[in-house]
Amino acid sequence: MNPRWREIDRLFEAALELPAGDREVFVRRDAGDTETAEEVLVLLRTAPEEDVPQPSLDARYLMEALATILLDGKVLSHYRVGDMVGEGGMGMVYEGTDERDGSKVAIKILRPEQARQPARLARFQREAKAMASLAHPAIARIREAGSTQGIHYLVMEFLEGETLGKRLSRAGSLPEREVLECGLAIASALQTAHRAGVTHRDLKPENVMLTENGPKVLDFGLARLAESNGDDLTTLEGTLAGTLAYVAPEQVDGSSGTAQSDIFALGVVLFEASTGKPLFLRGNSFATAMAIRDETPDYEKVAPSLRPVLQRCLEKDSKRRYESCEQVLADLEKVRAGIRVSPRRRIGPIIGWVAAMFLAAMGTWRFAEWRSGRPDPKAVAQVELGKYHLSRRTQTSILKAADYFREARRIDPGYAVADAWLANGLSLLPEYGINEPKNAREGRAAARRAIQREPNLSIAHTALGWILFSHDWRWGDAEQEFRKGVELAPAEPLPHQRYGLALAARGRFAEAEAELTRAQQLDPFAISPMINLAELWFYARRFDREEAQLRAILDRDPGSAVAMAMMAKMELFTGRARQGIEEMKHLLALPEGGSWCAELAELYALNGQRDASLQQVASCGRGAELPTTLFALGERKRALDALEKSCEARDTNMAFVGVDPDFDGMREVPAFRQVVGKVVLQ
Repeated sequence: MNPRWREIDRLFEAALELPAGDREVFVRRDAGDTETAEEVLVLLRTAPEEDVPQPSLDARYLMEALATILLDGKVLSHYRVGDMVGEGGMGMVYEGTDERDGSKVAIKILRPEQARQPARLARFQREAKAMASLAHPAIARIREAGSTQGIHYLVMEFLEGETLGKRLSRAGSLPEREVLECGLAIASALQTAHRAGVTHRDLKPENVMLTENGPKVLDFGLARLAESNGDDLTTLEGTLAGTLAYVAPEQVDGSSGTAQSDIFALGVVLFEASTGKPLFLRGNSFATAMAIRDETPDYEKVAPSLRPVLQRCLEKDSKRRYESCEQVLADLEKVRAGIRVSPRRRIGPIIGWVAAMFLAAMGTWRFAEWRSGRPDPKAVAQVELGKYHLSRRTQTSILKAADYFREARRIDPGYAVADAWLANGLSLLPEYGINEPKNAREGRAAARRAIQREPNLSIAHTALGWILFSHDWRWGDAEQEFRKGVELAPAEPLPHQRYGLALAARGRFAEAEAELTRAQQLDPFAISPMINLAELWFYARRFDREEAQLRAILDRDPGSAVAMAMMAKMELFTGRARQGIEEMKHLLALPEGGSWCAELAELYALNGQRDASLQQVASCGRGAELPTTLFALGERKRALDALEKSCEARDTNMAFVGVDPDFDGMREVPAFRQVVGKVVLQ
C-alpha cells in the first residue's frame, strides 16, 4: 500500500471509531489536504450504519474501490476521465479525453480485486504491451497502459456504435451480407493476433463492436486474466454460462485456448449472428458444456453459402477445423465472390482408397476438365490465397500474390479469374517501388486473355484500364475499360476506386470524389479507398481535407506507412516542414520504412536544407535522386534529365505529373513542359 493510501486507511479506521455525526469534522480537520478528506468521506459513506449488524469490513478493498468511484475528472497520464460507459468482469470503461489533442478515448480500469493479485496484474501488463503492438483496422487499438495511485488502466480508441450482442438482442439476426462482413473482419483480426502469438479466448458477441467503419474486436488477450488461480487452464469453476457458451470442446475438457479455439468461437458467433439466438447456451454451466461437447448444430438454420464454413469452424475435433484464420478468410472471400465452398466430407478408409486409386488412374487428365468445365479447385484456392496477400499492400506481399496467381494459371490455364487477378496484382507493383516494363507487359497480356475468355469479368477490365492509364498513358482507351469495369460490377469497390484515382490525375476532381467516395461506401472496412481520397485532396491542393482524411486513416490503422508519408508531405506544404521531416524520419525507422528513403531527401531539399538532402541521397544509394529533389537543389539540367528518364521508363508517377504539387516549382520551365508533353494522356 502506498503512503497516500496508508494515510487514507488511518483516517478511515479512526473515523469509524467516532459517532457518525462527528466523522466529517474529524476528517476535514486531520486530513492533510482537501482531496484526501473528500476521498475518505466518500469511503465512509459506503460503510454500514451503526444500528445495522456490521459484516467484516475489508477497508483495504474499499479504499482500492475508491480509486474507481472518484475517477470522474481525474487525469491519468494525459487522459482526463469522464463518465462511465460500461463495465464487465475485468473492469469498468470510462469515456475520456486526450488532453494533448482533445481526441476522445475509452479508458478501461482494472477492477481492484484483480489488481490485488500480483500474478494477474503482471499478466495484465504483459498483455497490454502485446496488444499495443497489434495494428489492424478490425482490432480496437490500445494507445497506452499505465498505473498511477493504485489505479491500473488501459487507454483505447473510443468506438461509436453498439456491440454485436446488443444488436442481436435489439433486432434479432443479421442479414447474410452483414454476417459475412463480421466474419471477414473478425477472422482478419484473429489472424493478425495469432501471428503475433496472441489468442483471444473470450470471443463473443459482446466483444465485437459494430461501428460505421466496420466491426471491431475488443478485449484481446484480457480473457487470460480471468482464469482460475492465474494458470493457463480454462475451467468451469466460477465461469458464467454466457461466457462458457463460446469456448471450444477442448477448453471444456480443460485444455488451454489455442488459435483453433478462437476459430471455434468465431463459428459460434457467426452462427448466433445468422440466427439471432445463442448456439450452445443452456440453463446452467454443466448443460452448456455438454451441449458444446456433444450437440451438432442445425445448419439448416443458416444461409446455405455459409454452412460449409461454419461446419468446419465448429468441428468438435480441433484437428478437423481450419488450421488457421487465413483459411477461414479464403473461404469467406469465396462466399463474398459468389463461389461455392465445398463442404468437407468424412469418408471411410475403403471409399478413400477407391477415390485415391481413381484419381491415380486419371493419369494426366486435368481435374478441371473432369469437372465439366469448372475451374480446378486447387487453382481457385491459389487465387484466394493470392487475393489475401494482395490485400496486405506491401511490396513483398504483392510479389507473393503474383506468384499465387501464376500458380493458379499453371494448375488451370483456362481459369480467366487467375489471369485477371494476376493483371491486377502486377499493375500495382509500380506504386510499391517496382517499375519494370516486363510486369506491365505480363499484366496487359493476362488481362486480355481473361477478357477473351470471360468478356464480363470486371476485374480484368479494371486491371487493363489501370495499365493503359498508368503505364501506356492511353487515356481514351483506359477510360473505356474503367467504365466497362464499373458497369459490370457497380457494387464492387475496386472499379470505382481505380477509375476515381485516374480521374484525379486528369484534374477531374469532382468526378473523382464521387467515384472514390462510392468505393469507400462499398467497402468501409478497407483502408486503400481512404488513402485514395487523401491523394485526391493532395492533388486538388485541399490540404485541410487531406489532413482530416489522413488522421482518420491513422486512427484506424496506426501502422499505415503510406498515410504517414503523405502526412509528412502535407505538413511540408502547409508550413510545418520540421514536423513533416520528423514524421518521415520516424517512418524510416520502421521495419517497412526503407522504401521512403528518397522522400526524406526530397523533403529536406524542398525545405531548403541542401546539406541534409545531399547526405540523405548518399545514404539511400542509387535511385534516390528524384527530379523534384534535384530541381529544389538548383540542379535543373540533372532534374530534367531525370524526368526524361522517368518518361522513358514509363514511371507510373508520371501519369500524375499534371496535378502533383511536387512539380509546381518546375511548371514555368519551358523544358519541363516539353518533357511532360511526352506523357500522352489523350
